Amino acid sequence: MTSLLCQTWHVFLSPMPAHGYEWLLLVPLVCFTSIAYKAVRCEHMDRVWKNSAQMAVVVALGLILLAAIGWGVVELLAMLPASG
Repeated sequence: MTSLLCQTWHVFLSPMPAHGYEWLLLVPLVCFTSIAYKAVRCEHMDRVWKNSAQMAVVVALGLILLAAIGWGVVELLAMLPASG
């Protein structure tokens, strides 16, 4: 039973390596999420593609801004003297 469970969950336990390009997986995630959200929330279907493109750009820029802020915080904390 345990070996069958391990074989079943092997894909989730050791996923395929992306070799440093994991951040590219955010592009389809942001696009598909914004399309699905706007398809549900828009009142008129003729505006779905424009609104979802705008939302994808805003979400991508937000993620870039959060990553930059996180990087800055880590760099500032690295400059602090060690309390030892």
